[in-house]
Amino acid sequence: MGTANPVISKSKFLSGLQCPLLLWTQYNDRDVIPAPPPSTQYVFDMGHTVGDLAKLLFPGGVEVPAGAGPGDRPDIEATVAVTRAMLQERRPVFEASFLSDEPAGRRYVRADVLTPAASGSEAWDLIEVKSSTRVKEINLWDVAFQAGTIEGAGVKLDRLYLMHIDTSYVRQGPVEPEKLFARDDVTAEARELMPEVPELFARFAATIGGERPQVPIGPHCRDPYHCPMIPVCWGGLPDHNVTTMVKAGRKAFGWLDRGWT
Repeated sequence: MGTANPVISKSKFLSGLQCPLLLWTQYNDRDVIPAPPPSTQYVFDMGHTVGDLAKLLFPGGVEVPAGAGPGDRPDIEATVAVTRAMLQERRPVFEASFLSDEPAGRRYVRADVLTPAASGSEAWDLIEVKSSTRVKEINLWDVAFQAGTIEGAGVKLDRLYLMHIDTSYVRQGPVEPEKLFARDDVTAEARELMPEVPELFARFAATIGGERPQVPIGPHCRDPYHCPMIPVCWGGLPDHNVTTMVKAGRKAFGWLDRGWT
């Protein structure tokens, strides 16, 4: 059973939005989650590559190291302390790390880019970098969770951005980061979601500390992300089951509910 008042990171919050069983398993039975297949690992690696290219757009930036805690886990408190020191320099910070408190636990984020506000105020602009080509709803929840956590830690934010791949860019020679990325201002959309985050956080904390959720398989297994628990949750289906039928889509899960495998 998960501990009371857990630390819930951005990635775990997004897991909770997708499936309570995935969230519960990440805290309580992590060893049953299969290792990512090569295709998924490639997506992760590409995300890191895109993130490194985005950093080139912020010269003079400094990065907060993950640190090493017990069991080779990141030292959260250390990253938060280093971030506080770096913010005093008023220059771009990569992987800026923050903790904020909720009644049910603590929120933790490592922001892709935090840069002094373009408005010239003492605030900061938050920039989330994605390797996708457009803004998705899950990205707005991502930014909303981050912004609420950062402001809850006492740091004022001005604009909130989503930086993604600009599909109109055609590479000729070395990659030109200033042309590779498009930057969308999602301040209004993310701030509209922020008031809903504490209630969701409390629900997810209760899920982590409760019994294993019983969640039937469904479209959420592949939306918005391909869930790493699919090999576990779908393991009882026969080969060539209805979910493998071309164009079956969501109808397949209705057929499964009726016993038509």
